[in-house]
Amino acid sequence: MDQSAIIAIASRAYPEGTVQAHFDEPGRWECDILGQYIVEDLQDAYDPDESDQVQLWEAVRAMRRARDVLNRLITALEDETELLQGMPFS
Repeated sequence: MDQSAIIAIASRAYPEGTVQAHFDEPGRWECDILGQYIVEDLQDAYDPDESDQVQLWEAVRAMRRARDVLNRLITALEDETELLQGMPFS
């Protein structure tokens, strides 16, 4: 499986096709940092010498690591929100 096939799978799941755009034209879509991050993580996980199954597994592992980081960030923000209960903007 080549890198573009993995990116195409991710692009089908990501809004507006910007994952594919980041892969096709690096640096052009700077306003979508998450899409850029996804492409870079999938590229870092890619090893052309591995089987399709290993390629997909490594892509899944990379996205799970990214999900875990985002979940920790969300939790931190939610924790702060709880501390701010009763503030004028809550």
